[in-house]
Amino acid sequence: VALLNAITNFGDKHFVMLYCGVGVVAVYNLASLLATIPVIVYQSFNFIWLPSFLQEKNLMILKKKTNKNGMRIFFLLVLLAVFIYVGAWVLLKLNIFPENYVLIMEILPPLLLAQIFASLNLFYFNYFTYFEKNYLTILTSIVINSLSYLLFSLTASRFGYIGVAYSLLLSNFTLFVIYYLLSSYYVKKSIKNNSL
Repeated sequence: VALLNAITNFGDKHFVMLYCGVGVVAVYNLASLLATIPVIVYQSFNFIWLPSFLQEKNLMILKKKTNKNGMRIFFLLVLLAVFIYVGAWVLLKLNIFPENYVLIMEILPPLLLAQIFASLNLFYFNYFTYFEKNYLTILTSIVINSLSYLLFSLTASRFGYIGVAYSLLLSNFTLFVIYYLLSSYYVKKSIKNNSL
């Protein structure tokens, strides 16, 4: 699943290269690199969270903890994204980033949001491990990745790099919605079955 999601989160660069040229790719790559910081921060949290998540047998408690932590993660990563965006602006003003990298300020917002949702996808993916339903995430990822490549192609040809960036955001957000709904369904189903 991680490999399939990586295809989406790195495949966008191929279409930027194809339709926008090497100059824009360099800026897009830097924006992508900065946008991965929230995912790295999330992974550090997940190493601590996952063992306690998998050991919790009470699904009501697990659901409450997960929803609470999911909101915390979202807001903390949004705050981190704001710091990254402001930091990039400062680096431009100090000429640490070249002047012609000013496009990064346009590219960063959708890419940062895309990676925040990528982090939340990993967070809710834990439920599929818990319920031993990993095959669902594989099937979902294959469908979303296929649609993502089609979307990248369509938006890159019409809107260039910014179309690709927002397509990545849409793909990751769609995957998040699916993961959230599926995980909620299995939690409710298991709680209902356990109460019978």
